[in-house]
Amino acid sequence: MCNDDPGWRIFFNTLQGLFHHHPVKIDIAGTIESIAQITPELLYRCYHTFYNLHNMVLSVAGNCKVDEVVALADKLLKPCEDMQLECIFPEEPMEIVRAETVETAPIGTTMFVLGYKVQAGIWSGKSQEGTAGNACSESFNTCHIPAVSGYVERWFNQ
Repeated sequence: MCNDDPGWRIFFNTLQGLFHHHPVKIDIAGTIESIAQITPELLYRCYHTFYNLHNMVLSVAGNCKVDEVVALADKLLKPCEDMQLECIFPEEPMEIVRAETVETAPIGTTMFVLGYKVQAGIWSGKSQEGTAGNACSESFNTCHIPAVSGYVERWFNQ
Protein backbone atom coordinates (compact mmCIF):
# COMPACT_ATOMS: atom_id res chain seq x y z
CA MET A 1 0.00 0.00 0.00
CA CYS A 2 3.07 2.28 0.02
CA ASN A 3 3.96 1.64 -3.61
CA ASP A 4 3.79 5.37 -4.34
CA ASP A 5 6.52 6.15 -1.77
CA PRO A 6 9.96 5.96 -3.46
CA GLY A 7 11.77 5.59 -0.12
CA TRP A 8 9.56 2.66 0.85
CA ARG A 9 10.00 1.02 -2.54
CA ILE A 10 13.79 1.28 -2.54
CA PHE A 11 13.95 -0.02 1.03
CA PHE A 12 11.91 -3.14 0.26
CA ASN A 13 13.63 -3.67 -3.09
CA THR A 14 16.88 -3.79 -1.12
CA LEU A 15 15.53 -6.26 1.43
CA GLN A 16 14.05 -8.46 -1.30
CA GLY A 17 17.40 -8.42 -3.09
CA LEU A 18 19.25 -9.51 0.05
CA PHE A 19 17.01 -12.15 1.62
CA HIS A 20 15.75 -15.44 0.24
CA HIS A 21 13.49 -16.62 3.07
CA HIS A 22 13.68 -14.23 6.04
CA PRO A 23 10.34 -12.51 6.70
CA VAL A 24 12.03 -9.10 6.93
CA LYS A 25 11.73 -8.98 3.12
CA ILE A 26 7.91 -9.02 3.27
CA ASP A 27 6.35 -5.60 2.71
CA ILE A 28 4.42 -5.09 5.94
CA ALA A 29 2.14 -2.47 4.41
CA GLY A 30 0.40 -5.25 2.48
CA THR A 31 -1.25 -5.27 -0.88
CA ILE A 32 -4.83 -4.51 -1.84
CA GLU A 33 -5.41 -8.27 -2.08
CA SER A 34 -3.82 -9.14 1.29
CA ILE A 35 -5.61 -6.33 3.11
CA ALA A 36 -8.94 -7.48 1.63
CA GLN A 37 -8.42 -10.86 3.37
CA ILE A 38 -8.28 -9.29 6.87
CA THR A 39 -11.36 -10.11 8.91
CA PRO A 40 -12.41 -8.58 12.22
CA GLU A 41 -11.68 -11.95 13.87
CA LEU A 42 -8.12 -12.03 12.49
CA LEU A 43 -7.55 -8.44 13.55
CA TYR A 44 -8.70 -9.14 17.13
CA ARG A 45 -6.64 -12.34 17.28
CA CYS A 46 -3.51 -10.46 16.20
CA TYR A 47 -4.23 -7.65 18.63
CA HIS A 48 -4.66 -9.97 21.63
CA THR A 49 -1.63 -12.05 20.63
CA PHE A 50 0.89 -9.32 19.92
CA TYR A 51 -0.35 -6.16 21.62
CA ASN A 52 -0.14 -7.22 25.24
CA LEU A 53 2.07 -6.27 28.17
CA HIS A 54 4.34 -9.28 27.71
CA ASN A 55 5.46 -7.92 24.33
CA MET A 56 5.93 -4.29 25.36
CA VAL A 57 8.52 -2.02 26.89
CA LEU A 58 7.63 1.15 28.76
CA SER A 59 10.08 3.98 28.08
CA VAL A 60 9.82 7.20 30.05
CA ALA A 61 11.90 10.35 29.73
CA GLY A 62 11.74 13.65 31.50
CA ASN A 63 11.38 15.06 34.97
CA CYS A 64 9.45 12.27 36.67
CA LYS A 65 9.76 9.90 39.59
CA VAL A 66 10.06 6.17 38.96
CA ASP A 67 7.63 5.19 41.70
CA GLU A 68 4.98 7.56 40.32
CA VAL A 69 5.39 6.16 36.80
CA VAL A 70 5.17 2.58 38.07
CA ALA A 71 2.05 3.40 40.12
CA LEU A 72 0.38 5.03 37.11
CA ALA A 73 1.33 2.11 34.85
CA ASP A 74 -0.04 -0.38 37.38
CA LYS A 75 -3.29 1.59 37.52
CA LEU A 76 -3.77 1.98 33.74
CA LEU A 77 -2.27 -1.20 32.27
CA LYS A 78 -4.37 -4.31 32.76
CA PRO A 79 -2.79 -7.73 33.36
CA CYS A 80 -3.15 -10.24 30.55
CA GLU A 81 -2.20 -13.78 29.67
CA ASP A 82 1.35 -14.35 28.47
CA MET A 83 0.94 -15.87 24.99
CA GLN A 84 4.44 -17.46 25.15
CA LEU A 85 5.30 -16.47 21.60
CA GLU A 86 8.23 -18.16 19.94
CA CYS A 87 9.84 -16.59 16.89
CA ILE A 88 11.09 -19.19 14.45
CA PHE A 89 12.96 -17.94 11.43
CA PRO A 90 13.77 -20.05 8.38
CA GLU A 91 17.37 -20.87 7.47
CA GLU A 92 18.79 -17.99 5.46
CA PRO A 93 21.78 -18.47 3.17
CA MET A 94 24.48 -15.80 3.24
CA GLU A 95 24.27 -15.42 -0.54
CA ILE A 96 22.06 -12.59 -1.75
CA VAL A 97 19.09 -13.05 -4.09
CA ARG A 98 20.27 -10.49 -6.65
CA ALA A 99 22.99 -7.87 -6.81
CA GLU A 100 20.94 -5.13 -8.39
CA THR A 101 17.34 -4.00 -8.64
CA VAL A 102 16.38 -1.12 -10.90
CA GLU A 103 12.95 0.44 -10.71
CA THR A 104 11.89 3.55 -12.56
CA ALA A 105 9.46 6.09 -11.20
CA PRO A 106 8.60 9.72 -11.94
CA ILE A 107 10.61 11.24 -9.07
CA GLY A 108 12.77 14.37 -8.97
CA THR A 109 16.15 12.74 -8.39
CA THR A 110 17.90 9.40 -8.61
CA MET A 111 17.85 7.32 -5.43
CA PHE A 112 20.52 4.79 -4.53
CA VAL A 113 20.68 2.30 -1.67
CA LEU A 114 23.50 -0.06 -0.88
CA GLY A 115 22.66 -3.07 1.27
CA TYR A 116 24.96 -5.72 2.64
CA LYS A 117 24.29 -8.91 4.52
CA VAL A 118 26.18 -10.04 7.62
CA GLN A 119 25.89 -13.21 9.65
CA ALA A 120 23.02 -12.99 12.17
CA GLY A 121 24.24 -12.11 15.66
CA ILE A 122 27.70 -11.04 14.52
CA TRP A 123 27.52 -7.88 16.63
CA SER A 124 25.33 -9.03 19.51
CA GLY A 125 27.12 -8.33 22.76
CA LYS A 126 30.48 -7.76 21.09
CA SER A 127 32.43 -4.74 19.99
CA GLN A 128 32.16 -4.00 16.28
CA GLU A 129 35.83 -3.05 16.20
CA GLY A 130 37.83 -5.35 13.97
CA THR A 131 34.84 -7.22 12.53
CA ALA A 132 34.20 -7.71 8.83
CA GLY A 133 30.96 -5.71 9.24
CA ASN A 134 32.87 -2.77 10.66
CA ALA A 135 35.36 -2.94 7.79
CA CYS A 136 32.47 -2.86 5.30
CA SER A 137 30.86 0.06 7.09
CA GLU A 138 34.09 2.03 7.07
CA SER A 139 34.66 1.27 3.40
CA PHE A 140 31.13 2.27 2.41
CA ASN A 141 31.35 5.48 4.41
CA THR A 142 34.51 6.52 2.58
CA CYS A 143 33.37 4.97 -0.75
CA HIS A 144 36.75 3.46 -1.68
CA ILE A 145 35.33 0.19 -2.99
CA PRO A 146 35.61 0.25 -6.81
CA ALA A 147 32.30 -1.58 -7.35
CA VAL A 148 30.46 0.87 -5.09
CA SER A 149 32.15 3.86 -6.65
CA GLY A 150 31.15 2.55 -10.09
CA TYR A 151 27.50 2.18 -9.08
CA VAL A 152 27.41 5.65 -7.56
CA GLU A 153 29.11 7.19 -10.56
CA ARG A 154 26.82 5.39 -13.03
CA TRP A 155 23.62 6.31 -11.16
CA PHE A 156 24.37 9.95 -10.59
CA ASN A 157 25.75 10.61 -14.07
CA GLN A 158 22.61 9.43 -15.85
